[in-house]
Amino acid sequence: MNWLIDNVARYSSQLGWIAFSLSLIPVYLAHRALQKQSKPSTKSRRLWRKCEFVLLWCIPLLGFIATKGAEWASEKTDAKVKELEAQLNPTFEKRLMALLDEMDSKILPSLAKGSTNFHGLVPDSQKTALLRLSNEPGASNFIIMASDMNSMSVTPNAGTIVSINFNLSTNLLQKR
Repeated sequence: MNWLIDNVARYSSQLGWIAFSLSLIPVYLAHRALQKQSKPSTKSRRLWRKCEFVLLWCIPLLGFIATKGAEWASEKTDAKVKELEAQLNPTFEKRLMALLDEMDSKILPSLAKGSTNFHGLVPDSQKTALLRLSNEPGASNFIIMASDMNSMSVTPNAGTIVSINFNLSTNLLQKR
C-alpha cells in the first residue's frame, strides 16, 4: 500500500495532467450534444445554452486548478516543515556550543582567542551531556574528552560536582 501512495505522490503532477486531459473527452462529447440540441429560439434560451457551454468547459479546468493549488500548497507546507524541523533539531555544533555556554560562558570566547584545552568542575549532569555529545559520530572533529582525574564532590546547592577535562577544535567556531 505504501508503494502505491509513494508513487501517487511522486507522479501527482503527471497524473493531474492525465486526469485533466481525460476529463475533457466527456466535456467535448456533452458540448457537441448540447450544440445539436440548441435551436435558435428565444434570446433567453440561447443565453442559457451559452452558459451551459461555458460551465461545462470550466468544471474540468476548475478541478485541475484546485488540484494544482493543493499540490503547490503541499509543497509550501513541506518546505515550512523542513524549516521548522531544522530549528527544532539543531546541528551538533549548535548543541555543543549551547552546552559549553551553559557550562561556562567564557569557554567559547577563550576558544576564539586560541585556547583549546579546558578543565574545571561542573555538575555531573553537564558532564554526562558533554560525554554523550562527544560520543556522537563526527564529534571528534570538534571535541575530544581527555582523561580526567575523577574527582567528585557533593554540594547542597549544585548537587554532585565532577572534574572535567576536554580539548576543543577551532573548527567549532567556523560553523557559527
